[in-house]
Amino acid sequence: MDIRITAAARFWNLNWNFYLDVINVYNRSNIIAYDYYVTEDKELGAKPTAMFPILPTLGFSIKF
Repeated sequence: MDIRITAAARFWNLNWNFYLDVINVYNRSNIIAYDYYVTEDKELGAKPTAMFPILPTLGFSIKF
């Protein structure tokens, strides 16, 4: 689950939007790929590759 909180303001005759994004709020290990390899015993192994852990982002945008 991802969430975003946005706040709007007006400074210097410009419209500003400030936001906080949080990606992967529950910190789930979402697998996006597998890396396959052959072990010393000649067996096929698979190592999962997960997406980002919790990733917060601050930002802003301006309309003029």
